[in-house]
Amino acid sequence: MPLRPQIIERFQKCLLSCGGFKSKKLKYPVPKDLYLEVLPWFREATGKLVRRHDQISLGQYTIGQIRAFWPALQSICAVHDYLCFIASLQHEFPVNSAVLSKTVTQWIEELAPLSELEPHTLGVIIEDLTFGDTKPVDLHQELFVRFTEDGRIRGLLPQFALSTRMDENLLRTLSRNNQDLYSRISASKERELVEDACGALSGKFSVSGPFELPREARTNLDLVVADECSSTLLLAELKWIRKPAFVKERMRADSEFLHGLEQLGRVQTFLQNNPEYLRMRGAVKRSLNDYRTHFGLVGLDHLVWSDPRPDQFIVDYDILKMGLQDAANLDVAVARFRTYDWLPVEGVDFEVRFEGAIVNGVTIEGQSFFPL
Repeated sequence: MPLRPQIIERFQKCLLSCGGFKSKKLKYPVPKDLYLEVLPWFREATGKLVRRHDQISLGQYTIGQIRAFWPALQSICAVHDYLCFIASLQHEFPVNSAVLSKTVTQWIEELAPLSELEPHTLGVIIEDLTFGDTKPVDLHQELFVRFTEDGRIRGLLPQFALSTRMDENLLRTLSRNNQDLYSRISASKERELVEDACGALSGKFSVSGPFELPREARTNLDLVVADECSSTLLLAELKWIRKPAFVKERMRADSEFLHGLEQLGRVQTFLQNNPEYLRMRGAVKRSLNDYRTHFGLVGLDHLVWSDPRPDQFIVDYDILKMGLQDAANLDVAVARFRTYDWLPVEGVDFEVRFEGAIVNGVTIEGQSFFPL
C-alpha cells in the first residue's frame, strides 16, 4: 500500500515506544491507530479478490465474515512487518520478532474491533487456519502454528498472511472437513458468474442462464449473451476452477477445464439440431438460424490451453466481461477475443528466470515467472 507521510510519521512515533532491541525482539503496545490507518486499504484489496457471495456458508462462518476477517488480520501483520523493517534501519533486524506470536485470546481481542466479528467466530476461523488441525498442507495455506501443547499461543509469518488467498485456503480446508457442503458450494459457482454477468451487462445485452438441456444433449448450457441489434449470440460454457496448489490438483483442474471444450461441442450439436430450443424458453427472440452464433469456453482463476475448433474460442471471464462492456456490439467483442491478444506475452507482460535453491550442497534450479 502507498505510505503517506502522515502514516510514516505514525510508524516512527510507534517505533520510539518499542523496546526489546537488545534481545532482537520488538515489544510495543497494541497500535490501534496504525491498524485503523491501514485497514481501509486492505478492505478495498480484499473486496477485489473475494468474489463469492457473502451469504455462502462454510459451516460456522460465511464468505462475508471471511471478507471481514482477512483485512483485519492483514492490517495487524502489515503494521508488525513494517515496524520490523524500519527497526532494522536503525538497529539490527529483530529476528526474534520475525514470527508474530500471540495467545489466541490476544489475537481475538485485536481482531474483533477491526473485523467487527464475534469472538466465537474469530476463534473458529483461527482454528481452521491452524496448521495440522485436519491434514497438514503448508504454512501458506494454514497460517497459524501452535507454539504450546495446549494451543494457547499461536504464531504466524506476517508475509504469508499478507500474500495468501485466505478465502481459497478456507474453502480448501472445507473440502477436507465437509465434502458435501463444499460440493454444494462448488455447484453454485457458475450460477454466481451468470448473476455477475447479468449485473455487469444489463442494459447493453440480454444475458441469461443457466439452461438445463434434455438428457440427449449430455450437458447443460451455462450462459447465453444475445445482441439483437447485430443478430449475434454467444453461448458459453463456464469453468470457475479453484487455483491448484499441488501437481495432482493441477492435473485435475486441467482435465476439468479441457472437458469444457467437449461440453461446448455437445451444446453446439444439440442446438444446431434444435434451433428453436432457446427461443421457446425465452432466452432469445428468434431461431438460432437467424443469428451469427459463437461458442466460447470461459474460465476464471484457472485456464489451460488446447487448440479449440475453428467455431469455438477460449477466454478468461474477466476479459470477457470487460470486453463486452467496452465493445460496440457482441460481434466485434468476440472477434477481439478470437485474436487472443489478451494473453500475456513474454518480455512484455512477464519474464521467466531460472532460480536455484541449495540444500545440503545440492542445487535445484527451476523456472519462475515474474510480472513486468
